[in-house]
Amino acid sequence: MDPLVLDLLVPYPQDPRDVQALSVTCSAAQHAVSRGPLTLVCDSDRRVLRACELRSLLVFLRFNGAAVRELRLDQMPPPLWLRDRWALEEPLDQPPQKIIRQRHKLARQFSKQLPLPNARTLEQIVGSCSQLRVLTLSHWCGVASARRLRRAPCGLGLPNMVTGSGDAESSSESEDDGTDWEEATWGKKIARALIKLPMIERVLIEHALQHDDTPAFKEDVVRLLSGCPHLSHVAIILDRRPARQLLSSASAARFVQLHLRFLHGRELGLLAHATGLQKLWLDDCQTATVDLSSLLPTSLTALVIHSNDQCRSSHQLAPSAQALEHFARLSQLQVLSVKARLPKGAAGQVVKFATSFPELRAFDLRNEDRFDDDAFFALAHTSKQLHRLDIGYTCVTHKA
Repeated sequence: MDPLVLDLLVPYPQDPRDVQALSVTCSAAQHAVSRGPLTLVCDSDRRVLRACELRSLLVFLRFNGAAVRELRLDQMPPPLWLRDRWALEEPLDQPPQKIIRQRHKLARQFSKQLPLPNARTLEQIVGSCSQLRVLTLSHWCGVASARRLRRAPCGLGLPNMVTGSGDAESSSESEDDGTDWEEATWGKKIARALIKLPMIERVLIEHALQHDDTPAFKEDVVRLLSGCPHLSHVAIILDRRPARQLLSSASAARFVQLHLRFLHGRELGLLAHATGLQKLWLDDCQTATVDLSSLLPTSLTALVIHSNDQCRSSHQLAPSAQALEHFARLSQLQVLSVKARLPKGAAGQVVKFATSFPELRAFDLRNEDRFDDDAFFALAHTSKQLHRLDIGYTCVTHKA
């Protein structure tokens, strides 16, 4: 009789002895802990990962890390853990500026209980988990952002209001809290660590406090590609230079997921080499300088295009309304998010664009005044599997 093979899922092992105790009574668990595969997942939708829990987990990895194949240490997004505390502790009869200061104070205080992204933690993970195939550290940078709150940052749902400079409480709270994370060198530390994981296949590590105004990952990816021959999913924002290196390499065809930023037409043209691509994020890229849809494989299932400067003609989705029609060849798209201007043209062309994807499950198209009731009904008729729709600030009326 073949032995039972167990893929042991351990959410938040606060005490490493819990898993070891299970392995005493369960031979399959004993095999998973000692030889693998072992998967560790943090339930970031329900609770935060605290620094004390991370320390306990790192101790567990020190003795059992060789068995770990997937390590998903995702943090709860800052808007979620901040929102609950604001709702509990925020008085409703306070002036707006005092409420903002109180929110900042609560964010800084609570964030001190949470771990920061730092080289030491990353090195401990890499040194312990030599057989790691999946590594995700999502939303960790939001903790560092909360610790630096003096003004309301982007993405936390706050107005950008300056607290009173003469306020004693504000000035006392604005002192340095001992943050030991140097954002400028974080990307280099990520690259240095990943090279030590020859079996890594998927990686998601955020490395910027606010993606709107901080540099993307700029490290040399040539060594990374040679040191990680199985890497196919990269959810790290790649800047122009590493993106050009990756897409020009012989490894381009193996990548299934990419997140790219600030690309010009030269780099976007290299997307034709990524023939295995299934998920693609493009941030602030000059998409109007190329016929983007013709460069992408028909196997693409997720396409996210965001532009923070929608006034620039080079950042619109396509160079012309005719080129917009070419997106219909991407018929397997399940997720489409467009936060960029559409090229000028008749409303019927927008309707045709929105109804070109029968497999669509999530659709995001905001600030488009040519998307009206007719487009909404046509989309509902075409995309039968659609279950998430964001069409804010369009011309769809309550009648739809």
